[in-house]
Amino acid sequence: MLLATLSGLTTLIGVALAVDVSRSTAWIAIGIGFSVGIMLLISVLELIPQSLLGAGPVGVVAAIAVGSRLIAVLHYLILHPL
Repeated sequence: MLLATLSGLTTLIGVALAVDVSRSTAWIAIGIGFSVGIMLLISVLELIPQSLLGAGPVGVVAAIAVGSRLIAVLHYLILHPL
């Protein structure tokens, strides 16, 4: 839970810094990139290995597949402004 909380907080910090420092799209992109990098790092180095111990490789791969497909479906269902 601590790692998930830290992941969420670093995401908020990255985006808040990007929006607060400047309203330019370049700074917002940098902030979002920072947030994504932190979340990927925590996922790969902490969450996935811990999940492998609890659920095993098949369970972890299945959960990642279901989660990825859910996000993909939501991406196409939710309208994005251009």
